[in-house]
Amino acid sequence: MKNAVYADTLLHNGTVWTADAAGTCHQAIALHDGRIMATGTDDELLSLIGPETCSINLDGRVVMPGLIDSHMHPYWGAKLLAGFSLDYQSLTTEETVARIQAHLENDDTPDDIWLLVRGWLRIGGSDVSRHDLDRLATHRPVMLFSNDCHFIALNSRGLDRLGINKETADPPDGNILRDASGEPIGIIEDAPAMRYYDQVSRLSPQEGAQVLAKAQQMLHRQGVTTVMDARTEPEALEAFKHLWHSGELTLRVHAAAEITPDEVKKTGNAEAAVSRIVALHQRYTTPGQQEPAPGITLSHAKFFIDGMLPNRTAYLREPYSDAPETCAHSYFTERQLTLLCLLCARAGLYPHMHIIADGAAELALDALEIMRTLEPDSTVRPALAHNDLMAPHQYARFAELDVVANLSWQWAGLTDELMAAYQRLLGETRINGLETHGKFFDSGVTVAYNSDWPIDPPDEWFNFQVGLTRRLSPDHPRLGSDRDLTVNEVLRAATINAAYALGREDVTGSLEPGKFADLIVLDRNPFTTPPDAFGQIKVLLTMVGGKVVWRADTLPF
Repeated sequence: MKNAVYADTLLHNGTVWTADAAGTCHQAIALHDGRIMATGTDDELLSLIGPETCSINLDGRVVMPGLIDSHMHPYWGAKLLAGFSLDYQSLTTEETVARIQAHLENDDTPDDIWLLVRGWLRIGGSDVSRHDLDRLATHRPVMLFSNDCHFIALNSRGLDRLGINKETADPPDGNILRDASGEPIGIIEDAPAMRYYDQVSRLSPQEGAQVLAKAQQMLHRQGVTTVMDARTEPEALEAFKHLWHSGELTLRVHAAAEITPDEVKKTGNAEAAVSRIVALHQRYTTPGQQEPAPGITLSHAKFFIDGMLPNRTAYLREPYSDAPETCAHSYFTERQLTLLCLLCARAGLYPHMHIIADGAAELALDALEIMRTLEPDSTVRPALAHNDLMAPHQYARFAELDVVANLSWQWAGLTDELMAAYQRLLGETRINGLETHGKFFDSGVTVAYNSDWPIDPPDEWFNFQVGLTRRLSPDHPRLGSDRDLTVNEVLRAATINAAYALGREDVTGSLEPGKFADLIVLDRNPFTTPPDAFGQIKVLLTMVGGKVVWRADTLPF
C-alpha cells in the first residue's frame, strides 16, 4: 500500500499486560520508531505487517512493561560486581579475616594500592575492627564495604591513609566508632562511610563506563529498562555520560544528587546546595528527553534523614527497647529540611529522602506539608524511600501530601538473625509494624518499588516474591500481620507507579500507543504463578525504545 506505515516489530499470539489504568490485556502489540504503535488482537494488527516487519510469535507468552527500579545504586553496584567479595555471607570475625587472607595470598597487588572488600555482611554477620584487620599479612590499606553500603571497616593503614584519628571530628550524618580512649576502632557508619568508599574507589570515565556496561546487561537480563541512581556522584555521571556519548547506554537513567547536612552547615545557606544540584542537572541531563533513545535525567535531590535500625541510627518517635535512653536523631534540623524542600520545589527538583523510622518520617512529612502549603502550584513529586517503621497516622499523611512511598519488598524477608535483632531493638509490638507495605496501598498512597541494589543482591523477581509472601522462603516465618501484596500491586509499583515517581508516566511505565517501546517478554504468566515460585520467573527478551537489549539464549524466536 502506497505511503502505508508498517510496524517495525509485531509481537502477537500472546498476552500483553499493559499496566494502563484499567489493567487491560491484549493479544498483540506493534512497535514503530521506538514507540508503541498499537495494541489489540492479532486480527486487528495484521494489517501493520509490512515487508520489513519483524514478526514475533509469542506462543502464549506474556509481554509487560519494562521494570522501572526507582531507587538503586547502579554505579556502586557496577563497581562492586568487580573485585573481591564476601558474597553477602553471614561470617564470624575469624571467618571474615581468613577469607580475606586467602585472597591476599593469591594477589600480588603493590602495597600502596587499596584492597576493597565488598559484600561484607555486618548486620546478621559480624563486626570487624582495625585490630582484626591488622592481623592480615599485608601492608596494604584495607577497606571492607558492607552489603548495605552504610558501614566500612578499615585497618590501621587505611585509617592513616584517610587521615582518620583521635582528633577527627564526628560527622553530623554518621558515626566514627571509638574505643574508651577516643581512638577510632576502624568502623564508620552511615553517610561518611559512603563518602570514604567513593574517595578510595574512584574510576576514570572510561573505566566507569566499562563496569556500567556490564551492570546494565545484568539489569536488562532481569527486565530492568529504567533506573534511578539514588545517590549519584559526578564520577558516576561522567561514566554514564561516556556510555551515552558512545551510543552504548541502553538503560534510561534518572539520578539524584545528595545534599549533606555538613554542606548546608558549611555554606551557611541551602541556596548554594540546591544551586549546585541545578548546575549538575544542566550539565548532565541529556537532550532528547521526549525521544525513545535512552538518556540521562538528573532531577532529584537526595537527603539522608536518618540511618539504620540495627546500629540505632534510625530516628524513632519512641526510644529503642534495648536502649531506652535514645531515639537517635535526624541528620537535618527541621529548619534546614523545610528550607531545602521549599528551594527544591522552586527549582523543580524532586526531594528524595532516605527514611527508616517514624521519627524521621514525621520530620520529613512536616517539611513537605509546609512545602505544599507555600508552593501549592509546584509539580514536584517528593518520595520517602524505605519507610521501615511508620506510625499509624503517617500513611494518611503520605496520601494527603501526594508523597510517593518508595519501598523495598525484599526487606520484609528477614533472616533469623535480623528477626532476633529487631525484636531486641523494637520489642514485640513495634516489630509487628515493620515493612507494612499493604497499609500504604490501602491508604491510597502512590507506591513505587525499589531494589536498593547493591544493598541487596540484584534479584528483582525474588524481591517481588517476598512482596507477595512477606517471608524469605517457605521455611522462614512470615513478618508481622500486614497483608500480602497482590501481583497487580507488585508489578504496577515497578512499572507505571515508578514512572509516576520519576515524572515520566507520559512516555513510559505502561504499554499504550505513543509511549516508548520499553517492554519485556516472560517465560510464564506472573498472574498465574504461585507466589512462592515468583522468583523463578525468567525474562526472555528486553527491549528499550524498540531495540532488543537482552535476549535469552533459550529464546525460540
